Amino acid sequence: MSAQDAPQLGRAIEDAISVFRDERDQVLVQPMVGEVSMCGVAMTRALEDGSPYYVINYDDVSGRTDTVTSGHGVSKTVLDTSHAGFDRQSRLDLAMIYARLCKLLADQGQTVVIATISLFHEVHAWNRAHLPGYLEVFLDVPESARRNRDPKGLHAAADQGRMTQMAGRDTTIDLPEAPHLTLDTAKLSAEVCLRKLLEILHGA
Repeated sequence: MSAQDAPQLGRAIEDAISVFRDERDQVLVQPMVGEVSMCGVAMTRALEDGSPYYVINYDDVSGRTDTVTSGHGVSKTVLDTSHAGFDRQSRLDLAMIYARLCKLLADQGQTVVIATISLFHEVHAWNRAHLPGYLEVFLDVPESARRNRDPKGLHAAADQGRMTQMAGRDTTIDLPEAPHLTLDTAKLSAEVCLRKLLEILHGA
């Protein structure tokens, strides 16, 4: 529609509002931008069946901003957790999805910080080879501290046999061989950890 056709725009917004089912639903009006290198949509539902999984579709080819939302043209998927499991291979597959997502953002000149349990040598090696300015920080926390910080009761559930495939217990993990920084947060305060991280970032 024409940007000057206010009545038609108003009717389109009203049509969108008419299908709302939750008071938290909103209409977001995004300003048009030009000369884009990438556009995309982050969704909390899978498009195929509406199941509650995170999916990010994007277009880094056409230079347009409507290909993903219109369903016509280029649409690549970089993050899809709909098939994530808890066995070693599933965890590895998901860790690689996170790694590729970080590269996608870093290649656009963004500084990316991700907290992930990606304890696989394959992922560490891929990150070093592909992520610009990669900095690997390993939080090496003893099991006693992890148990004390277990708000979901995962360790107790595993002890009672109500949960399986816990990383480091039922499924094997690969501890980082050469992290840039190792922090034991059971012994170091948050302030000390932050200072050590800033020191390595600044090359001290």
